[in-house]
Amino acid sequence: MILNLCPYWVYPPTGGGPLRVYNLNKYISDKIPINQFSFRPTYIMKKRGMNILSSNVVKIKESYTEYRLSNPLVLLSSFLLYKLSLPPDFLLSRFSNLLRNKALYDSLVAADIIQVEHPWLFDFAEKKAKDSLLVLSSHNCEFVLFKKYINRRSINRLVENALWELEKRSVENADVVFVVSEDDLKSFREVLNVKRKRNVFIIPNGVDSNKLKKVSKDERKQAKKQLGFYDKKVILFTGSIHPPNLEAVKIIEERIARDFRTNDIVFLVVGSVGEKFKTHDNIIFTGYVEDIEPYIKAADLAINPVITGSGTNLKMLEYMAYGLPVVTTKVGARGLGIKNKEQAVIADIPDFSYWIRELLDNEELYLKLSNNARQFVEERYDWRIIANKVVEIYKNFL
Repeated sequence: MILNLCPYWVYPPTGGGPLRVYNLNKYISDKIPINQFSFRPTYIMKKRGMNILSSNVVKIKESYTEYRLSNPLVLLSSFLLYKLSLPPDFLLSRFSNLLRNKALYDSLVAADIIQVEHPWLFDFAEKKAKDSLLVLSSHNCEFVLFKKYINRRSINRLVENALWELEKRSVENADVVFVVSEDDLKSFREVLNVKRKRNVFIIPNGVDSNKLKKVSKDERKQAKKQLGFYDKKVILFTGSIHPPNLEAVKIIEERIARDFRTNDIVFLVVGSVGEKFKTHDNIIFTGYVEDIEPYIKAADLAINPVITGSGTNLKMLEYMAYGLPVVTTKVGARGLGIKNKEQAVIADIPDFSYWIRELLDNEELYLKLSNNARQFVEERYDWRIIANKVVEIYKNFL
């Protein structure tokens, strides 16, 4: 049995981290049963009206159960840390030691594998692991991400040092480490000074290519009609409230959309990343939406002007699974093995406007990127394929 320790509630998935955990566990549990303990609700779950103040159990599949824990101390600390622009789960291991959840402690004893998502719960898991295989599933290099956005307040410098030590320790002490890309592995070695070379595996992000289908012209026309964009070319960006996404929205506002002051082109920003912005000129902000698919179906192409971040961008794979041509930065394409002008256009920010026009005008290039992107995702980034790789790694250690 696998005991999966996750900082946030996963089901129903509400963002990149929950999507990764949920989809991998959904398919891994076909081969190995999983008990997942999740320690706090996500921001979006509160907006959906879910009861975030009570612990509950969700039977996702017969072999996959999520125990969603809710603790006042965890909720308060996460909220305060978030307000201070610090990692909201930074103190999670300390609070987890105070929990007296029988199901959690029974699972700790019974587990053959204890897998920790992110480094935040690693100290808690390491103390309890005993004879279990201890796996760190890293979603990005947290230290690199944090360094991009801190100011020089004393409390931030203290957290910076503690985070460096925590993440370094978790990577070095885990029996097995999963990273999402070669870039993150490079960050661990160069930034955290991690020396280990064995038992580190690249487990990329993915998509469910059976669920996300390539959009036809008729489907796009119908989606545009339903959303009121029938006579528009729609340029899409999606994202949650996350510093790299917020940066990207400002770039769209200040540097890209201004180059398109015509009535037939609209920039559509979908997701909670847009909640701090107001619709104006040729940019529409939807804020949080429960179902993103209608907006993706209405889009003619997608852009990903992120300039900072770690890990890989799940949004890139989702765009490509739907057959949307994408203009992205090198940062947005990082770790995915995308070839420029083969599966997507990789460009610097000043060149985004040119490539948007080129894709809208050049049907041959548009169709090439659309078809290649879909094939690329099907062959390399389907969750089933990735989950099978994880299962094989587990088997080699048990």
